[in-house]
Formats: sequence, C-alpha cells, structure tokens
Amino acid sequence: SSGINAEYGKAVATKQVALEQEKFSILSARLEERDAVIREKEEDLKCRVEQNTARIRARCKEELRDREGKLLAKESQIDEEREEVMRVRTENEALRTQLNSLQKEHADCMDRLVQAETRLEESSTRLVHYEAKVACWSD
Repeated sequence: SSGINAEYGKAVATKQVALEQEKFSILSARLEERDAVIREKEEDLKCRVEQNTARIRARCKEELRDREGKLLAKESQIDEEREEVMRVRTENEALRTQLNSLQKEHADCMDRLVQAETRLEESSTRLVHYEAKVACWSD
C-alpha cells in the first residue's frame, strides 16, 4: 500500500511538474511575444524621435537662417544710415563754415556802412557849412 501511495505521489508530482513546465513554456512564449512587441514599439518610438528631432533641427536651422538674413539686412540698413549721418554731418560742417564766412562778410559790410554813414554826415555837415558861406557871399 505504501508502494502504491509512493507511485501515486510520484505520478501526481510528475504530472504537476509537467503542468508547471507547460505553464512556464506558455508564459515564456507570451513573455517573448511581449518582448518582441515592446522592442518593436521601442524601435518605432526611436525612429519617430529621430524623425521629430530631424524636423526640429531643420526648422531651427531655417529659422536661424531667416534671423541671420534679417540681422544682416538690419546691419546693412544701419551701415547705410551711418553713412547718411556722416554725409549730413559733413554737409552741415560745410554749411556752418559758409554761414560763418557770410556772417563775417555781413559784419564787415555793416562796418563799412556805418563808416559811409559817418562820412555822409560829415560831408552833409560840410555841405551845409559851405552853403551857408556861399549864401553869405551872395548877400
């Protein structure tokens, strides 16, 4: 009876081991399938990340080129404005020189005018004096 029990126990244990091995095989197969799906998704995600990164880099490069172009245009405009400012300053300096010269010429003319008025007054005074003398001689 104990031999039968031992045989029965051995048979049950063997059956349980076989069932556990079958479960292990099924779980291993499922795990491998899931692993394959996960690896596939990882590859897909890596690929998408690389594509997105490439698009972002391209967009950033384009934006950088645009900004550089605008900056160069702005620098060119600033250079042109600087040249215009220098030209206007030079022109203003020449005009100031002309103005100073004209102001000096005007002052000289005013001096000569005052001198001429003084001589005119002196001549008029002499004329009145001589007219008076001539009037006296006529009498």
